[in-house]
Amino acid sequence: GLVIILLDELLQKGWGIGSGVSLFIATGVAGQVFWSLFSFIEADGVARGIVVAFFQALGNPEYDVGDLILRSDRLPSLFGGITTLVIFMIVIWFESTRVEIPLAYKGYRGFKGKYPMKLLYVSNIPVILVNALYANFLFFGQMIAGPNSALRGPPGTNFWINLIGVFEDVPAGGGAAGNYLIPTGGLLYFLSPPQGLDQLLADPIRAIIYLAFFIFLCVMLGRVWVDVSGLAPRDIAQQIIDSGMQIPGFRSSDKIIERILKRYIPTLVILNGFIIAIMSFFADSL
Repeated sequence: GLVIILLDELLQKGWGIGSGVSLFIATGVAGQVFWSLFSFIEADGVARGIVVAFFQALGNPEYDVGDLILRSDRLPSLFGGITTLVIFMIVIWFESTRVEIPLAYKGYRGFKGKYPMKLLYVSNIPVILVNALYANFLFFGQMIAGPNSALRGPPGTNFWINLIGVFEDVPAGGGAAGNYLIPTGGLLYFLSPPQGLDQLLADPIRAIIYLAFFIFLCVMLGRVWVDVSGLAPRDIAQQIIDSGMQIPGFRSSDKIIERILKRYIPTLVILNGFIIAIMSFFADSL
């Protein structure tokens, strides 16, 4: 933990690109993608990594390459690899889409600039906050309603406990050892994403409820983050005034600039929460 804090401070001081949190997340995702593509650990007769498994299947007449399109036990598949690439390209496009507010310096006539606001205004912060919230729900839910919970009574007497969640102990899968608990009923079942296309198709009602609640929380927590992190219209307006700039055609007043920014920032926050929730949902489910 101390090493991560130190690395984050180094990045914030300019010894790197981007913020520490985003860079650590990107590193973890890149490592997971690389492992899913090129792992040589054997699973279901071929390597776990989909690229290695594909070439092994080409050289093995007893193995059908079509079996790699969708693999069981949450193993990397061709469909998952293509989906990852598509989501990656969509994220790049969204990241490059911006709304630009024209600005002009008050003291230098004719010198103009722009204030860019990304379509993904608060980036992936809403998803991080919602997943942290869900993780706490799941943690305390396992303590209260897990199969080994002291609050569980004899069969037939656990209505309220089962309403919170019903858990099943399943193998980790994907070539990993050990077991873990998954919710199979109760409220926590609808607060956990479908893991894989098979679960998505098996219970679409659960997927719809989860997605709707996930979008709602992403939008709401995105709005909260804007207010507490200095990204609200009033904060941006004050920054523009302090830098000696103004919007051409309007009086140099933070209230006027704030009113103009309010036309864009709340809409960008809602779109950010909606888009990032949709992409996160399909990344988990596909």
